[in-house]
Amino acid sequence: MSSDLKSMGNTYVTLKSLSIMQRPLSSVGALERSGKLLIPGLGQHEYIVVDLSSEKFILAEKLGKTKLRPAGIHMAVLSSDSESGHCRKSVNLLGVQMQIAELIQILASDRSDYNLFTNNCWKYAFRSAQSILKRCIADDSIPSTAREFLEGELQRLLDYESKSPTRYKPIGMAVQNPNHLRKYISVRPSELPLPIEREGS
Repeated sequence: MSSDLKSMGNTYVTLKSLSIMQRPLSSVGALERSGKLLIPGLGQHEYIVVDLSSEKFILAEKLGKTKLRPAGIHMAVLSSDSESGHCRKSVNLLGVQMQIAELIQILASDRSDYNLFTNNCWKYAFRSAQSILKRCIADDSIPSTAREFLEGELQRLLDYESKSPTRYKPIGMAVQNPNHLRKYISVRPSELPLPIEREGS
């Protein structure tokens, strides 16, 4: 895990929003083949970005195995979201407070293995978004009006995903960009700092 994530540890942060993002699959460098990729039917990579309302963003994504990285969940702390791609779906988290360690645990709780059709980046992004929303809804410190709004956000997210068109698109050849991969380090649950329980909880 990156030193940035480790150092933030049990710091409490304000969750402003989360976004499910898309970028061209070629930027990920998946399925390496001599500098070019033949990817029939695949068009984009999806991942999640959480705005911490402190000029920091956590990017989390599920990636397949290549020569440059293991398969699994990868995370990074960004100082801005300027590198992010197209926003597919955004969710307002209303400033719910959470420890960084707990947020990381949620983002790392999905299965670490990767399967192109049944356990891929798209499914990871939506499952993680749902898990974060459910945790925010369960926060007993928020008012009932905020909880109702977040429950509505969760339902809108589920409705959006159920009505989304297929993401498979024939694109032919795509050029890989291995420089992108050097920003990310695989996250293993055993390496994560454990959240500290609040007093009286």
